[in-house]
Amino acid sequence: MCSMRRLLLDHIALGYYPYSELTAAPTIKIPSASVNLCLNIDTVSGTFSVHHARLFVEGVEVSHPEVYNDGRYIVHGLRTFLQPLSRYSCFDRSHSYHCHGDSMPTR
Repeated sequence: MCSMRRLLLDHIALGYYPYSELTAAPTIKIPSASVNLCLNIDTVSGTFSVHHARLFVEGVEVSHPEVYNDGRYIVHGLRTFLQPLSRYSCFDRSHSYHCHGDSMPTR
């Protein structure tokens, strides 16, 4: 298993990303707090109950956008847990996950 610290760093985006900005493009890559890793963001447009688009981070739906937003930091709630990021996350959609050297791969 990956360390909790590593998983947390993998899934912290470097920057300020309101839900409306994240859903403006069909796909984007955002730098992670882990060096040389990126979060892959996908948007599905349509008429949904609260928002006009559904947002997915690494395939996991953002179920609670902007749970916390103080103008400097934003926290988005997710439907389930995220897997460790691939070392190729900034380049492609590889499904080869790993734990960046601090433990054994998870898949």
